[in-house]
Amino acid sequence: MSAEELQENAIAILENLEDFQHLMMCYNAAMLTVKTKLDILNIELTQEERRLNPIEAIHCRLKEPFSIIKKLERRHLPLTIQSIGELTDIAGLRVVCSFLDDLYLLRDYLLKQDDVILVAEKDYIKQPKASGYRSLHLIIQVPVYLSTKRYELPVEVQFRTLAMDLWASNEHKLCYKQDFEDPEVAEALKNCADAIAKVDLAMQKIKDELTFQAL
Repeated sequence: MSAEELQENAIAILENLEDFQHLMMCYNAAMLTVKTKLDILNIELTQEERRLNPIEAIHCRLKEPFSIIKKLERRHLPLTIQSIGELTDIAGLRVVCSFLDDLYLLRDYLLKQDDVILVAEKDYIKQPKASGYRSLHLIIQVPVYLSTKRYELPVEVQFRTLAMDLWASNEHKLCYKQDFEDPEVAEALKNCADAIAKVDLAMQKIKDELTFQAL
């Protein structure tokens, strides 16, 4: 799609700019709501369970308008404000953790909160993608309270270890916007992902052994 076509489609979907800005503000609020929940969990787990900051980093992002347009077109949805509500990854967080068990512990505590609804879950750690990609993906729904109205909005949350995040970030940099598929490169990247997964398991085993010794 040319830049001119993208601009025309952007004009179509942003015809009512005020409504679009309001919607994106709500998604941003939903994203910050989830981030706050995770920040609090990180503090609590560090203090009460001595897990030494299970969360290494939290990265937040809102989809750019052109990315929203492209996704609507791929799904053959009309370019309207209403159609954006059918997308579940407008607001997203990437939560980078130290160890494998941190991912699942945070997932469980987050979903126990009574205002968090699980919409969908994909565990690419137990079942990695063919490329070697590993991550735990959640789509959750959280409330957003404004001065006159309450919204229920979806937020995508991806949990990764430091090792998984290293692989995914470098794979993206190496392959982003590449128009060719090189089987040797794909195999090399998958081998790296598999090696990193073994490191994660080894580090988790060491942690478990040290925890047992400390009891």
